[in-house]
Amino acid sequence: MADTPATKPDNAHYELTVTTEGGETVTGYLSKPQRAHVARSMSLIGQSQIYEAGEFLLENLLIADGSDPRILADEDVKMAAAMQAVQAVKVLDGSLKKV
Repeated sequence: MADTPATKPDNAHYELTVTTEGGETVTGYLSKPQRAHVARSMSLIGQSQIYEAGEFLLENLLIADGSDPRILADEDVKMAAAMQAVQAVKVLDGSLKKV
């Protein structure tokens, strides 16, 4: 499958790319994580299950229309994409102190 430009879906919040061993670029689009996605992935990250958190996010946030199907179909691509998907969880900095 040759590199073909993907069409960015309107509801895409993130563009995720993986370069295969053959040098092809595989592109997928993720929607914005909702509270339940963040909570589940943070729970997995807290248990040192980083890959599982990324896989959960990838499988739940990937927008099928516009994303290369190899993102989920090719195991090597999926593993790399899952590790990138973890970055979709953003938590604002804050602090707490006793007063």
